[in-house]
Amino acid sequence: MAKKIEVPSAFDKTEEAVLNALNERADVSYSSQTLYLMIHPEVRPGTGPAGEAFVRVRDATERLIARDLVRGGRLNGVDGVCFDALKLTKKGLDSVSFFNRGSLDSTHKPNQ
Repeated sequence: MAKKIEVPSAFDKTEEAVLNALNERADVSYSSQTLYLMIHPEVRPGTGPAGEAFVRVRDATERLIARDLVRGGRLNGVDGVCFDALKLTKKGLDSVSFFNRGSLDSTHKPNQ
């Protein structure tokens, strides 16, 4: 019997959620704030869990920008770095199309 090989995902759950959220409405540009609220509607803004969710989404977005999958403006705010005018790049659109064939969760919500 052949041994099953585990292939690690190219993206973590939050990165998947960001990519799917941006792909869901590619005609709209997002900010770190709108993305975190979209991905984590269960958290109440201004709470500790909301701050943690925001940081996870912002950090995932920054990693995706570094990989040339997402583009947007970088801002320095009261809460540190955040992003606006976020959109998928051509490479990002291609990645979402490829991974949506079965490995990305179509609900765009991470299990955290």
